[in-house]
Amino acid sequence: MREPTPYLVAVPCLLAAVALAVPALAEFRATASAPRTAGPDLAASWAGPLSTQGRYVVDARRNRFKLKSGNWHGGSGTWNGSGDPGDPTNNHAGEKSDQMPLGLDRVPMAEIVASFHELGLNSIRLQFSNEMIHDTRPVPDASVKANPNLLIIVEGINWTGLPVDGLPHGRPTLEPVGQLSHTLVTSHKLVYAAHFYGYTGPNHSGATGIGETHDPRYQDLTRDQLFDTVRRQALYVALDGDRHYTAPVWISEFGVGGRDNTDQKSRDWFHNFVDYLVAIDADFAYWPLVGWHENRHGNGWALMHWDAAGSRMGLYDGDDWRRLVNSVGVTGPVAPVTTWSMLTLDHGDFNQSLRMRGFRTGILVPVRRPAPTASGSPA
Repeated sequence: MREPTPYLVAVPCLLAAVALAVPALAEFRATASAPRTAGPDLAASWAGPLSTQGRYVVDARRNRFKLKSGNWHGGSGTWNGSGDPGDPTNNHAGEKSDQMPLGLDRVPMAEIVASFHELGLNSIRLQFSNEMIHDTRPVPDASVKANPNLLIIVEGINWTGLPVDGLPHGRPTLEPVGQLSHTLVTSHKLVYAAHFYGYTGPNHSGATGIGETHDPRYQDLTRDQLFDTVRRQALYVALDGDRHYTAPVWISEFGVGGRDNTDQKSRDWFHNFVDYLVAIDADFAYWPLVGWHENRHGNGWALMHWDAAGSRMGLYDGDDWRRLVNSVGVTGPVAPVTTWSMLTLDHGDFNQSLRMRGFRTGILVPVRRPAPTASGSPA
């Protein structure tokens, strides 16, 4: 398993998670034995649009909407980078996606989406085409003008430097946010995202052989070291309350091998990582949801697999997935929090307003608006 497109650096992307956050498959709030809701109950379980309050994503009723997500990969391609892209053997795990979400050639989309609901998901993360990563043209406001209430996802920096012992290199993830947080024209719409895999590390590229350094991988860390590192690199953004950078953090990629994985170290890492996500009630998106199998062998990382005849092989994860998706966290109304409306002092043309774009005059300072009291006035 290789981490896809590791150069998705701080790219604001529209929340592809909305794919399942619709009346057909709305939020599933589970306990270990809770039944999955269906039909009208699903539509009634949340109200759009989504926004944020401090570390939480909330719906229009200001109820917590925990992102219980998975990655439906394929849109960014599966080619390994050498040989004929049309040859399945030159694609990861033999899965040739043709830049489409995987599995649409094997089973109707309705069945795939139903399996996501079966897993307890309320949202899906879809990958962009790799061609979009190399297109440097900015997205104009007009492209999304009919959708002003979208959440904006900013992903952490997955790598800087050269992976060579003795030279500067590392995986900053969300560490820079504490000193340089992002500012949106509309507050309460920003969500940060971060990726963690056992075979990578804070200063390890994840490579074996060329590009491999002597830095520890995440799966080499002790349980306590792992918890401290993940908090330092990403989750502090959510857990440090009432700061200019406080926002939801979506662990938008993490995963582990399944049936064919005999590496106990990676299994222990995944178990510990899930423990941490459960303990802090984190938003998450597992990688990947869909894979192929032939005679019950294939991409063991996926939660659901289909063979060429459309027969499905279901979940195998040592119960870590079930423990995660069924974990009990904060639900219901989320109290209002301090609003930070910040303007950059570095470049005047970075500053924008909803009524007047591109103003450059005057003295610009951060504005902190306390949460309103019960009467509705600022505290």
